[in-house]
Amino acid sequence: MRICPADHAHGVNLTCYITHRCGCDECVRAAALYRRKRALRLADPAAPPAFVPTEDVALHVARLMDAGSTIAGIAAAAGVPRSLLERIRDNRAWGKRGTRFAAASRILALVPDDSPAVTEAQLVPSLGLHRRVQALMVDGWPLRAIAKAAEMEYSSLRASLYRPRVRLGTVHRIDAIYRHPRKMLAEQAGPVSDTERRRTSRAAQRRGYLPALAWNDIDADAGPMVTSADLDDVDDVAVELAARGHTIPLRSKERAALRRSRAQLTGRWAA
Repeated sequence: MRICPADHAHGVNLTCYITHRCGCDECVRAAALYRRKRALRLADPAAPPAFVPTEDVALHVARLMDAGSTIAGIAAAAGVPRSLLERIRDNRAWGKRGTRFAAASRILALVPDDSPAVTEAQLVPSLGLHRRVQALMVDGWPLRAIAKAAEMEYSSLRASLYRPRVRLGTVHRIDAIYRHPRKMLAEQAGPVSDTERRRTSRAAQRRGYLPALAWNDIDADAGPMVTSADLDDVDDVAVELAARGHTIPLRSKERAALRRSRAQLTGRWAA
């Protein structure tokens, strides 16, 4: 008779009894109880099956993924390991017996419309995400700060900017920052130096990124409301705020206007 490790919990499951061949009273009682319950379940025609054909579960998983869900989202919503979903997707879970009834029933009950975890994992067009991130960068917020505020890896957010479809949950996180950039970025990403903000804004403008004011519906507009030439006009509000001491990213024309404004003010004081 083999004895299982001392830190094993006896009688909790059949691992000790079957794998380690433990013959202690707790493991023997647990094995006998399992056999009685199994016999009663097999004798009851109304009892649920112990296993569900994996093909049926795999077909439902495929439907969820066609609707835009991901393996991670389905696993989170059903409360099952991701590795099990991967085996089901490949139709190899539990060999020929199928998928255990408890896990299969939770998976089969999922519908994309009524499951937040699955919905957040749905894939949607990435155009709105791209425009939001670009507008934040034009405003002077570095991509690393945006990723930190969104609680995302920098590499993951950067990769999203090159994908045609992204997770809906990612869009929601970036949209929350886009709506309240100063609050979200200042509180969660920490301070960003004026030099870094100016450098980020200039680089974004060189790449042709557009600010938030260029869009009426940032998700659906086919093109911006204003052209790049229109955006080259001096932002009088930004100049006025900068003149009052606020830290505002300024373009070359706006910095020239700020210098003229200060020169005129100095001339009036001298007079």
